[in-house]
Amino acid sequence: MKYLFAGTQSKERLELLLRPTKIKSECIKSALYDHLVRGFDVSNAASMNDIAQQNLDRALIKLEVIASIFEEVKELDEREFSLNRCKCKQKQTP
Repeated sequence: MKYLFAGTQSKERLELLLRPTKIKSECIKSALYDHLVRGFDVSNAASMNDIAQQNLDRALIKLEVIASIFEEVKELDEREFSLNRCKCKQKQTP
């Protein structure tokens, strides 16, 4: 499943997604920002930052994997919270 689309991420979320990566290039980070936060298409974001589109594509694939893991963790947490909430309600009823 795809989680990252043009213009759908906040600056803060992008920074969190970048943390576990080894992406160091400021040009790549800037292109990711232009695509994911500002909404430029991939080719324009790459050309605006003087990088090859395939390098940006590679970075997006890495971030997509990380976003997928983040979403799985969120879903697991939501299920756990929901189960715990149900158990708490059951304990409270006489």
